[in-house]
Amino acid sequence: MIRSMTGFSSKEVKTEHYQISVSLKSVNSRYLDMFFVYPDSPEPISMEMALREQLRNRISRGKLTLVINVKKVSADNQLTLNQELTRSLVKNIQEIRRISNEINDKIPDEDITVNALDILNFPGVLGNSKGHIEELESALRETLEDVIDEFNDSRECEGRKLEEFLNNHLETIANHVSEIRCRLPNIIEWQRKKISSFALEQSVKLDNSILEQEIILFAQRIDIAEELNRLTSHISQTRDILKKGGVIGKRLDFMMQEFNRESNTIASKSVNAEITSTAVDLKVQIEQMREQIQNIE
Repeated sequence: MIRSMTGFSSKEVKTEHYQISVSLKSVNSRYLDMFFVYPDSPEPISMEMALREQLRNRISRGKLTLVINVKKVSADNQLTLNQELTRSLVKNIQEIRRISNEINDKIPDEDITVNALDILNFPGVLGNSKGHIEELESALRETLEDVIDEFNDSRECEGRKLEEFLNNHLETIANHVSEIRCRLPNIIEWQRKKISSFALEQSVKLDNSILEQEIILFAQRIDIAEELNRLTSHISQTRDILKKGGVIGKRLDFMMQEFNRESNTIASKSVNAEITSTAVDLKVQIEQMREQIQNIE
């Protein structure tokens, strides 16, 4: 099974003390990048590392944005003081006053006056009881796991569509390779007739050995058998990669570079309008595949 890197899912839950909303979306990225957004929700910040690890265990690539919104739905009479944060705030206030006294343009005392109520209103100073924090963290982990499940389901659904798209294009490329193989003998015969016709028009007697030598040189110059064989091999390898599934985006991207290299060589060696046209269509098919592969994890 392959997965797209683009996806979205969300879920809302209500616990005894909280209303929790979690949404997850992703877009293409070479690596796994995670961004957390907390609209008016300072509480989840303390467990961000655990949430990051939870995402990392289930998702390998993509630019993820996780939005967590937490609202209290009941009064909490068991508030606790974050002593470490409070000490830090008081110490910083004292440091501001000390620096103010050292400089010529002192900050007016009324501008740096802070009372206990100001400190209590600072985000994170007053928190819920330990039991409620555990309730919040447990609910967040469970909700995020459900969101990831739905998120991966949607990405796998999109992945099936991408797999079908890529296999169809591989079939088209295989048909183009067969068409080019079939045309090669006719091109050599066409060149033989062209040389003979030119010699006849110019009333030049052409020795058969010279004609054969020219044909051999021409055949060597336009020989693309190796490129066609490599394309056939690339088609087989790409099908195997798709069948195996998993995190295959980077491997597929590398295969597209190999496809493109062979198609460029075929186009550069072409001396026939039909093969040139087929080579151009080949490059179009490869480019369309490459664009879609950028969406695969």
